[in-house]
Amino acid sequence: MMHNSKWIWKKDFEGWDLYCDFYDRFVYDSGKVTLQISADSAYAVYINGEFAENGQYPDYPHYKVYDELDITKFCRQGVNHIAIVVWYFGRPSLTYYPGNPALRYEIACDGALAACSDETTLCRQSREYQTGLCKLITGQLGYSFHYDSTGNDHWKTGNLADFQPAAEVCQDLPLFPRPIQRLIWAPKAETTCLINENNAHYLYDLGREEVGYPTVKLRSAVKQKIVLVFGEHLTDGGV
Repeated sequence: MMHNSKWIWKKDFEGWDLYCDFYDRFVYDSGKVTLQISADSAYAVYINGEFAENGQYPDYPHYKVYDELDITKFCRQGVNHIAIVVWYFGRPSLTYYPGNPALRYEIACDGALAACSDETTLCRQSREYQTGLCKLITGQLGYSFHYDSTGNDHWKTGNLADFQPAAEVCQDLPLFPRPIQRLIWAPKAETTCLINENNAHYLYDLGREEVGYPTVKLRSAVKQKIVLVFGEHLTDGGV
């Protein structure tokens, strides 16, 4: 249970609503590959540029929870890239108690250590997510976010710019395995288009209550700003 790794963060990167990129690599030959990971406050993992998993369990500094993930299907023979985006909230809320901004992980291939978080892990402030925005939705939902896709410089596959060695975060937190099962990634839900007004206003229906992630594909010849909002009910076909 993460006996070789250290808690790490970007040196002198402090405040609220912080986004930090972490990069490491490991060699894979065969067998099962597991990733043990914990962060304050949320993480997303990419293996060889492909999204693998996200979702830090809400915990406390005195009760820090780690996930153990099977990432074998994302690995390939030889050198593999692991990229982790960590979002540190910082601001306390009804559903979050802040600790220090930090990340800890270990990768094992058939039980043998392949990589772990320490001062050799590379990190930088995210170029895609805006740090320090601190735009609060509600006390329950926490912060909104601003994502700029033009900031994607393919760092998740080893094209590194402005990265530096991480710094150790000196803290000794008790680690516990996730107490409940993770949510299951199910197949995409089918939708029915109920409204299409001049290709500008759409209303889609899932046909049932559902919890998950909406996926929207957009194409544009120029840079544009897209605002995503949500509501709790519809009036005249609008949120």
